[in-house]
Amino acid sequence: MSTFIPTTTVAVLSRTAATDSYGDEVESDAVLAGFTDLPAYISEISERAFDPTTGRATVIEGVSIRLRPNAFPFAPHDRVRDNTTGIVYQIDTVNSKYSLNGYADIRLTAKQVS
Repeated sequence: MSTFIPTTTVAVLSRTAATDSYGDEVESDAVLAGFTDLPAYISEISERAFDPTTGRATVIEGVSIRLRPNAFPFAPHDRVRDNTTGIVYQIDTVNSKYSLNGYADIRLTAKQVS
């Protein structure tokens, strides 16, 4: 059972690389067929972390993306594009644990890459 209200949709971008006009390998912006309009909830997050080398606390900012269970087999470094804003996010971590009533939502932490 899903426990969030989607506020946007996301498209999963291809994992394959493309080549630019100079022959260099770049990430492809092609959308995977069938994964163009996944309902999602995107929110900004910030966490405090202690840096032992400097002895100071730092703030790490990122994005949390929630999707319906079994939406796509996400892995770190996959990319998704917010269909409302056009912003592309690269996934850092994937969390999809079981809940008492079945599958829980997929929770991704990500960073904005464009």
